[in-house]
Amino acid sequence: MDDTDIGTARGQRERLVLSAGPKLCWTRYVDAQDGSQAGWVTSDTTPAAHTRLFDSVELDAALTLRDVFLLVGDNPVLRAVLHRQWIDDLMARAAPALARPRRSAGDYAPRGIEFLELFRALDSHRTRNAVGGFSRLHLHGVGFELREDLLLEGEVLGARGTRICWGVGCASLDELMDLPLRLAQEVVVVEDDAACDECGREVTRFRCSDATLGEVLHGVFWGLSFFGGQAEIDELLEMLTFDDETPDRIDVPTLLRRIGQSATPRHGGCPT
Repeated sequence: MDDTDIGTARGQRERLVLSAGPKLCWTRYVDAQDGSQAGWVTSDTTPAAHTRLFDSVELDAALTLRDVFLLVGDNPVLRAVLHRQWIDDLMARAAPALARPRRSAGDYAPRGIEFLELFRALDSHRTRNAVGGFSRLHLHGVGFELREDLLLEGEVLGARGTRICWGVGCASLDELMDLPLRLAQEVVVVEDDAACDECGREVTRFRCSDATLGEVLHGVFWGLSFFGGQAEIDELLEMLTFDDETPDRIDVPTLLRRIGQSATPRHGGCPT
């Protein structure tokens, strides 16, 4: 596939943009008629955001996680739609951060997060000649571009000039609240067929900046509630806490098994 941007290749006569405030603006091109001139017309559709869930949306560069919380918090229909993403729990946890003033961007930190990113994770299955993973967007934190190698116990965790991607399912909402929220411009497809030698490797990548408002909102709150509500997160962290009888290092299968025991039941969403 060539480097065509799928999201803009169709040509647009209208745009839906979510920006800081929050503000959801619909701009459309109106043809000349009855003596009026053709041109672009912009409408503020923030109060009716629930009516635009299936429309493609652009994320303004100044948009932060705070704006997404405020958009949903002020709209009871959106809160109902996102009920199974632990929205009431997330809103309660976010309340102190939403009540304080906005913070400016943080200084460089090798282990810090510069911005939040929504992305698609697609997998290929060569035997079935199929590609999956279109059902949702995923959320992670993207670290600062490293100025030097970042070491962990003598091993390179991140090389100079690269960025580390961090999970945010257990992160403090106060620390995330004023980070910019962006949509990844590239989609990476990874081979998921265990019968192939290339299993686990990148198959291809392509540009795609297209996402609906509903996908964006679901992706944010699905990612933040990946391990459940606050009680479930506390349970997971307690399970992973090392005490005096716990070895300094734990093998990966054991760690994943521990996480899986806690995470799997929560992944289906908040109980109704």
